[in-house]
Amino acid sequence: MQIHRRYSFLVVAALIASNTMMEPLGAFSADPVPTLASRACDTDNGRLPDTVQIDRILLSPIRTMLRRSPTFREQCRRVAATRRLYIRVRLNGALIDYRFRARTRILRFQSGVIIAQVELRTTWSPEEWIAHEFEHVLEQVDRVPLVELAGKSGSVWRTADDMFETERAIRAGRTVAEEIRHAPKTTGDGFVE
Repeated sequence: MQIHRRYSFLVVAALIASNTMMEPLGAFSADPVPTLASRACDTDNGRLPDTVQIDRILLSPIRTMLRRSPTFREQCRRVAATRRLYIRVRLNGALIDYRFRARTRILRFQSGVIIAQVELRTTWSPEEWIAHEFEHVLEQVDRVPLVELAGKSGSVWRTADDMFETERAIRAGRTVAEEIRHAPKTTGDGFVE
């Protein structure tokens, strides 16, 4: 997908301007290469790297994912270790009219910066969809050639003109959901009798 430079600037400006509605778990830093400390995943406190912004309403599921899913912790570590990767996760009620539950728009710049805007349709059980979309972002980090693989491989296919689905993302989302379902509950994971 080709993005015009002017459009890319507008998207980045819109993402930064909308920062006021986001929890300060992460922000698009003026420094394109955050320090190692700010890029670390904090699984003990349920925090993502500073390069990841997330809607406040999704904080509880993210904390659960970090506590209970080794697969999501590994995704988080990979995101944290990737220089010049910025992710924004938000709810988008307008997606209710679409058949998909989540989508990610990815902008890749010549400088090496990657900006991923993850949108979820609902907050109901978002863990699988967050992990699914994070895996799509990691596919871009790994430079998986989706266009070339679509139709030639059973593991990648087009769902629309400019949208792809992959077995890898489906598997990651389902694995995280299963890990959360089957992990032993710890204090603070639910109601106590």
